Amino acid sequence: MIVWTVRERLQALAVFSILASGMDPASATEVATKCPVPPQGSPVLGDIDAASRLAFIRGTLDDQARRSQTWKWAWIVSGASLAAENFGYAARTSSHTDRADSIVGGTGSLLIPLSILIRPPVVFADRTEVDRNVAESPDGCAVLARAEELFARDAERQARATSVVAHATSIGSNVGVALLMGFGFEHWKGAAWAGVGGTLISEAFIFTRPRGMIGALERYRKGELSSPSVSQRWSVVPLASRSRVGAQLLVAF
Repeated sequence: MIVWTVRERLQALAVFSILASGMDPASATEVATKCPVPPQGSPVLGDIDAASRLAFIRGTLDDQARRSQTWKWAWIVSGASLAAENFGYAARTSSHTDRADSIVGGTGSLLIPLSILIRPPVVFADRTEVDRNVAESPDGCAVLARAEELFARDAERQARATSVVAHATSIGSNVGVALLMGFGFEHWKGAAWAGVGGTLISEAFIFTRPRGMIGALERYRKGELSSPSVSQRWSVVPLASRSRVGAQLLVAF
């Protein structure tokens, strides 16, 4: 004789009812699955089935990974191009002062691609981990809990990378280099390039970083699981040399 608990009876009744309406058994299980609410989540989120919550997180990770990929390669190419132009000018010029200023400028520009390659956006790895967990783990709530943990971590890192502190650090470091070049070595032309040009490029680097995880996390915690933004992906990259200064707008649909 088989003895069922109350929970098992309710689950069986739910599955039977949905089967009677023509739905797939797997879908019936997903509909009945509810998981705990993460820290700072509203009770509304707990009433939403785990499949919908996980789908929102995976959709957001996919969207932000694509945007981060565009941002990453735009700045790698831009930084490498600026460095190459500065080093090329240093090799061509006969002025010792201009050569030194160009080497400093090229070294600073080279830090852009190097910083990205050393510490790429973590959303790439996190998206892969969530997809792997979905494919391998039978515990839906455990998969969702880990996805929520990564989701919150990515949002926090985006917020930190675009915070007031990040902007202050960017401006302060460039102004510091400019003061050192000007008052320390009397390279006032190079100081102007480092102070003004360096600050503009560094600020553009921060302003164009993807920030979609921040707002998406706020909506998720409120239980507002609308679809992630599908608007075009854009970024602004610097266009600077000794003959011209400007910016390029890159749009990917």
